[in-house]
Amino acid sequence: MRLMLAGLDIPANNEVISLKDCLLSKYLLMSFFYVEKNMNEKIAAIIDAKNKTDTFVLDSGAFTLFSTGDKSVDFDAYLTRYINYINENDIKRFIELDIDAVVGYDKVLQMRKRLEKETGKKCIPTWHKSRGVQAYKEMVEDYDYICIGGLGNREIKKSEYPQVKKLVDYANAKHTKVHGLAFTRKDAYKYGFYSVDSTSWSGGTRYGQAHIFKNGGIISQGRGYGQRANAQTIQKHNFFEWLKFQKYVDRKGKR
Repeated sequence: MRLMLAGLDIPANNEVISLKDCLLSKYLLMSFFYVEKNMNEKIAAIIDAKNKTDTFVLDSGAFTLFSTGDKSVDFDAYLTRYINYINENDIKRFIELDIDAVVGYDKVLQMRKRLEKETGKKCIPTWHKSRGVQAYKEMVEDYDYICIGGLGNREIKKSEYPQVKKLVDYANAKHTKVHGLAFTRKDAYKYGFYSVDSTSWSGGTRYGQAHIFKNGGIISQGRGYGQRANAQTIQKHNFFEWLKFQKYVDRKGKR
């Protein structure tokens, strides 16, 4: 299973992790919202290198944009910029604008059609449970790589994870790869995902927690009483521990 580390396009992370170290991550996911906002030579070099080897996915970042609270967002204009960036950089794998909750599913389908027409490539569509199982089956028939959304924000509850596995198994039987958005549980590979992503590697600095790869997963270790945490040191340490986790799950699960 491909564990894609996300968030290296965010300044707090990008400024700490060197280009050389960023490239050590075998698989990466970035958000166009942050790429457009924070583009620099390092980010451009990372994307160029990983995109060439097909180990990179670009998320639209449209929902992040909506979450900023700016109600004047012109999603059609945002889509235009997204399309232009994909074309200018020949991005191979990119996710649709899955903003059903904002503009409705019919509008999302219209935007998907335009995205694919103007890039000349199939996007990676994202299924949300509000679309229903039939829409999922149709997506599996039409695409060789899809996403399941709603795992990271609890739109899909833990009690529903057995159903998620059934959905992934269905896609695998049809030779369609499935990406679990923001799903990096220790046992994620057991669900049959082809790939998953997470920014969790960068979250330790918020609580002064060091991440340690142990027994096939990541555990968090807080600082002792009276100890001071150096944010940059923690960030770098955690990044390399997640690289260990990445290598581990790369040998696990279905391909």
